[in-house]
Amino acid sequence: QQGFTLIKLDKDTIRLDEVVVSNKLHNTDLEISKMNLTQNSPLREALQRSTKIRLEGNEIIYNNKLINKILINKREAFVNHNKVALDEIKANIIESAEIIDHYDDEFELSFTEKDEAVLNINSKQENLILPAADIGVGVKNAYKAKGSGFLFGNFANVSLTTNTNTIENISVDPKDFNKIMLSSGEISEKQNAIIQQALNENKNLNSSFISNNTLSFHKKNDRFKVGGYLAYHKTAKQLAIYEFLYPSSEINTPIAQRAVNKRLKMEQLLISLPIATKITATSVAELNTTFSLLSQKSDDLTAVVLDSVPLERMLHSTYTIQTIYSRFRYQKKVNNSIILISST
Repeated sequence: QQGFTLIKLDKDTIRLDEVVVSNKLHNTDLEISKMNLTQNSPLREALQRSTKIRLEGNEIIYNNKLINKILINKREAFVNHNKVALDEIKANIIESAEIIDHYDDEFELSFTEKDEAVLNINSKQENLILPAADIGVGVKNAYKAKGSGFLFGNFANVSLTTNTNTIENISVDPKDFNKIMLSSGEISEKQNAIIQQALNENKNLNSSFISNNTLSFHKKNDRFKVGGYLAYHKTAKQLAIYEFLYPSSEINTPIAQRAVNKRLKMEQLLISLPIATKITATSVAELNTTFSLLSQKSDDLTAVVLDSVPLERMLHSTYTIQTIYSRFRYQKKVNNSIILISST
């Protein structure tokens, strides 16, 4: 009839294609296959050559976002554990690598597009078992014994590393250690001091013993996600300082000589167990438990020779800090504008 127009709606396939293309823009190929890498080149070397991300120490930065998750074949493998992946994953297993921006973790509810960025490595084979060992002996009681084992597969991703040496070679990052502790609890100033002294390298030591050991486990399916992290580190460090004491800055003749012998023994045990389950399509429950045990024993022997008379003073201190934190969180998405969150 006059004054009426019949409008028929059809599916706009072009528009649908545009939506798909827009989604693909969230993945940035790092083009590792185009790099001139050797078979044993570590992942760290490949990322350093990339112009699409920035590597600062063990921190991976993409568009000013810190990347704390590294996936193998789209499955979580290293969470707050960057240093191990950067040093131990070699170019010979990498088919390609990409940054996934706005990573959609289905165990995290949100209203809009998620802002997390992760690094995904596609391996040349679907299921991989990668053992490695490195042993060396040098002069003056210098030695190292390093080993690692990785399982990347459909069932789970598992990594095991061990590193024992007397050359002050540390295979863990204190920042990663702190991130795991903070995932469900807090870190005191003294705890942080022990971690920094134990897990930062000091090449000016007279003697050193390092033993770093880590185990991580990640498994996920449509309804359930579990991760596990176990770390045990033991260190013993000795530093001797010799200096002359002057009565003032204007007098060049010393009045005494002082020797300080510092000995530190430290142990760190960290266990983290995060679990998440998707109760329904719109509700998720999480439980994250972290246990830590940090200990430090120090002996400072100060000897001062004044007028040929030796004077000695010994300071001994012992710290043991044990913490356990457990955080429970429940999320329920009521509608597109309301998410209820309960945490304890």
